[in-house]
Order: sequence, then structure tokens, then C-alpha cells
Amino acid sequence: MPDDHAQMAGLSSTKITLGGKEYTLRPYIVGAWAEMKAFVATLKGDPIKEVCDRLDSIPANQQARWMKAAVEAAANQTPTDEELLGFEKSLLGQAFHLWACLKAEHLAEFPTPHVVYALMIDEAERHGQGKLAEIMLKVGVGSGGEALKNSAGRSPTAPADEPPTAAPSTAAGPPSTSFSPSLTSGR
Repeated sequence: MPDDHAQMAGLSSTKITLGGKEYTLRPYIVGAWAEMKAFVATLKGDPIKEVCDRLDSIPANQQARWMKAAVEAAANQTPTDEELLGFEKSLLGQAFHLWACLKAEHLAEFPTPHVVYALMIDEAERHGQGKLAEIMLKVGVGSGGEALKNSAGRSPTAPADEPPTAAPSTAAGPPSTSFSPSLTSGR
């Protein structure tokens, strides 16, 4: 196992082969957790944009209420701990973790977690589920994630009563939500 201090300083690396090409995995930076939270929030959609896109179809006397509700919904886009834990267990969450390790040296090839997600699906189709498990094992070692665990010995988003799972899930991540305020509310 690499030295935890070297991982935290970004001085260690792990090699991984994807699609027949070797890549270098770099440890997470501490900001990776905040970056993941922001990424998950983007998966929820943009309620203000959704309302603006259909403003012409909303009766004029209801437009202000719809816009107010959209602004309130946008302000509450921060994912819950449960949503973050579910995301981490999903295949898209696993792809995000791999992307976070790849982006320091390979951002041009992997500009978003979605590109890594597509590559992981391709690898699983060509080499089976065992390849995904191998990838995630290397990400676990190369990420330095163990060094970032809190004092309880779990990831920052894992509830105390639920240990994190080692096997990647095939779920695509949290569902996208579509905004629709209640037409009967008094807002």
C-alpha cells in the first residue's frame, strides 16, 4: 500500500489499463467531495431553466408563482447525505471517483465523469463485471480515499450504521427530477 502522507500530498500514483491504454491515477484532492456534491446537484436539473423554457405555456397570472417556486427549488438543490451515498454506490458514482483520479493527468481525454462512465460500460461489456471490480479496486488504492476517511473509519457520506460497499452497482445514479410546482398551493 502506498504511504498515506504521499497520497495526500499527491506524490504517489497508480497505473490502470482502460481500453488497452495505460493511465495514471492520482490521489483525490480534499475538494473532491465538494466537487462530487456539486456534480450530483447538476444531475437534478435546473428548475429555473425548466420554468423559463415553458413560460409561454404558463398562464400570465401564474407565472410569478412558478418563478418563485423555481427559485426556491433551485436553492434547495444540495444533495442529501442519502443521495450522495446512493450516488457513490452507483456506476456513475464509481465513474466519478475514477474520473477524479484521472483528471489530473488525463483531463483532455476524460473531460467529464460521463465520458469515464461510457468507458466503464464498454470495459464491462468487453471484459465482464470482474473488470469493473478490478478498476474500482485500483481506484480505491490510487485515490487515497482511505487516507481521507474520517475518524470513524468510514467515508464522509456513509451513515455510521451502514458500511460502504466494495462492489460497484450498475445503477446509473440518482434520478433526474423534473420541476413542477403545485398548482393548488397558496404560494
